[in-house]
Amino acid sequence: NRLFNLLGKTLSILSEPDIELNTVIRAFELKFLLYTGYTPHLTNCVNCNNQQESKWMFSPKEGGILCNKCHSLDYNAIKISDYTLKLAKFLIAKDIKEIQKLKISSFLNNELAKVLKEYIFVHINKHRFKSLDIIEKI
Repeated sequence: NRLFNLLGKTLSILSEPDIELNTVIRAFELKFLLYTGYTPHLTNCVNCNNQQESKWMFSPKEGGILCNKCHSLDYNAIKISDYTLKLAKFLIAKDIKEIQKLKISSFLNNELAKVLKEYIFVHINKHRFKSLDIIEKI
């Protein structure tokens, strides 16, 4: 039911003028992952539970962030800034209607988009979609 409501709200928002498309898309992706039980672990290191780190790496394979001591568990882990982590947590916590006009920097959007794309690809075990290639060209 929550997933259907999320889809309905998102489609409604996308039909409105003056929205921040990238913010809505990132929020939808995060909430979709939350509602389907695939939320990435973003609060502490997935391996050692360290919460005090300034240089996090995101491991799609491990399902969340790794601290400096543990990032060798996944050499394909992606560097992620504290600001991007805070943004992801914020987008998960807020209703999608509340953030539809929130402007995020292109750096944060691109970093979060890259992390989420890799995370989703790892968890659905597919890395190539023709439809995504078309969307990225638009």
